[in-house]
Amino acid sequence: MRKLIVLLWMLASLAGARDAQSESRACPMLLPTPGERYVVAISDLHFGLGRQGGAWNPTEDFRWSSALKGFLDRTSACGRQTVDLVIAGDAMELWQPPPEVKCAGANADTACTPSELLLLVKMVIKAHGSDFEALGSFADEGSNRVFFVPGNHDAGILLDSLWSEVQAAASSKTGRVLRCGGAAPRPCAPNGLWLSENGLVAIEHGHQIGSDVNAFSKWPEVLVDVEGQKYLERPWGEYFVQKLFNKEEAEYSIIDNLSPETAGARYRMADRGLWESIYDVARFLRFNVFETSLSQKLQTFGTPGGPSDVDVSQARARGYKLVSSALLPDDPLLKELNGNSPEALALRTELTRMIKNESSVEELSLLCSQIAIRSGGADTCGATFGAVFQQLLVPKQRVFAKHLNSRMKEPGAGGLRLFVYAHTHTLEEGWWVKTDKRPVQVFNTGAFQRVVSEPGFLRRAKAKGLAPAAALSKLTVESLAPCYTAVVVAMDPDTQLPNGRTVRWRMEEGGAGAFVAATDASCE
Repeated sequence: MRKLIVLLWMLASLAGARDAQSESRACPMLLPTPGERYVVAISDLHFGLGRQGGAWNPTEDFRWSSALKGFLDRTSACGRQTVDLVIAGDAMELWQPPPEVKCAGANADTACTPSELLLLVKMVIKAHGSDFEALGSFADEGSNRVFFVPGNHDAGILLDSLWSEVQAAASSKTGRVLRCGGAAPRPCAPNGLWLSENGLVAIEHGHQIGSDVNAFSKWPEVLVDVEGQKYLERPWGEYFVQKLFNKEEAEYSIIDNLSPETAGARYRMADRGLWESIYDVARFLRFNVFETSLSQKLQTFGTPGGPSDVDVSQARARGYKLVSSALLPDDPLLKELNGNSPEALALRTELTRMIKNESSVEELSLLCSQIAIRSGGADTCGATFGAVFQQLLVPKQRVFAKHLNSRMKEPGAGGLRLFVYAHTHTLEEGWWVKTDKRPVQVFNTGAFQRVVSEPGFLRRAKAKGLAPAAALSKLTVESLAPCYTAVVVAMDPDTQLPNGRTVRWRMEEGGAGAFVAATDASCE
């Protein structure tokens, strides 16, 4: 009898071990310590106008309700229904209104009126009713909570009239679908920052970091008054997106599904040109180099620090060549920039003016670092190549250190150890920023929609025998890998500090889902 009991105990132990292994495979992420909350950040779903007459609206990027529901179910189970799901901005796409919602604004710096925004939000909710309900159902399980952080594309949810519509659409019986912004209590701040109860983890969208072209001038105040009428402020980034993406997406269906977002615009502009505003193209070119080079250097060289050694006066004296020299030889915009047309000449003139008069020291340092990489150290803007090579991320370090230092002044955020942002659609695994107080680990969620990196896009184009511009118009969002990214954070039971991990949820619509590594080849 005793032997039988021992045998049964051994069998039960083996079964338990198999269950634990199965759970580990099902949840390839950090399991929460009992009593601690599990933090999961996703972003940039961009719920839009949905279907029209049975067909998807060309501007609709989120067509993956089954994948979202599968992700929510698995995340709730992995987190033992003790999950804080933080949607880190741009849950809704409010930059692509239908023709009947004009959102023309009073000038280029203003967009929708509050009443137009309300109408647009109602249209998005109607198109994505099941998605909002899925979020509400998730919030009703155990002690789960859902937090909406405002982004640049859905900044309107900072208005109470719009937020009440979103909250009602989620239909949470427990009231645990919450907004970060306005008068929301902890763990949310009025400026849209989500901060864990222990003050160690902060999450925000990221459009207010540094001198981003999508920043609002008086954030979190998003309305401006023009002759007694309120309008949503229109950052330059929104103006450019609406000018280029909105009218082109019907033909170039994945133009805003490339990561980084600037990649699609570059191939479109190289294909057919965009000379309506030389100023806008010049500003885009600077932003393009800034965004793509940061991403490339982060992935390739890690995160060194230290002061910059770039000769600023020499950098400014180069004018437009500081941008052209930073571009890859096969960059589709380099040929446009170096062309002989009157438009190309005007673009070079405008870029020279901007470099001499408008570019920050951080931007100049970054461009010079990129030139040093391109030239193998032969051209360093007056710095020694060793200094440039060792400090490739100085501009990004500076920008983030300044931002995180300001965030640590928020009530309860002085002990910040881990920071998550979104916005760029380019996932980042943890990298370190040295602040005035301590190093802080930084993650980027990527986008919870189907995106493809620029190298992945070029491989797909080559495999189909298509030029990049042709692939931009022929590939569909449905043809992209069914992978959606997230950042998971849980407390380390030994150090009592947060551990973060970037993961992908891979799930075909109607199929079975699974978590895979952030670098999984099937997601390219």
